[in-house]
Amino acid sequence: MRSLTLVALLLVISALGGVRASVTIIAWVALVGCDPDAPRPLRGPVETRTIGALTIEGVATSITGCAVGANARNDGTYLDLFYADAQRLRFTRGELHASPSADDDGSVLACTKLDRKWQAGLRAQGGGYWRGFLDVRCTGARQVEGRIEVTCGQPTAAELELLDRERAAHERPSNQPP
Repeated sequence: MRSLTLVALLLVISALGGVRASVTIIAWVALVGCDPDAPRPLRGPVETRTIGALTIEGVATSITGCAVGANARNDGTYLDLFYADAQRLRFTRGELHASPSADDDGSVLACTKLDRKWQAGLRAQGGGYWRGFLDVRCTGARQVEGRIEVTCGQPTAAELELLDRERAAHERPSNQPP
């Protein structure tokens, strides 16, 4: 459909404005609209790679998807982990939350253990990517326990390289040159 609209637009411009305008539009579409490697906005849960397991309410639970974005306060990123019947847990601002919504991070869980190491990024087009692990023992609106390693948001090779460089810089001793 998009191609037919473009062809019709080019025919009209050719008839009215000449060949130079048509060539300019074709070049612009080729440069802007045809990059298959460009990150795309994420819509809802996406495929996730996980290692490990979480127990929620005493039941071993499979993570069925994830999502990454700007948290409800817009002061950082969140990682949503989807499980049974589209329920989800949210990790943001160093806390684990139960039952988040689009405009609320949900109920903060009381955690006696919340070890984590993660990196994330937001994309200009929307959505984002997240890589790391969570090792938790929490109670409250949900009882959650376990360790899980997650890669979410289908990071591109360039995004993974950026995360690797940031991790190396962060782990380098402060007295060692970059």
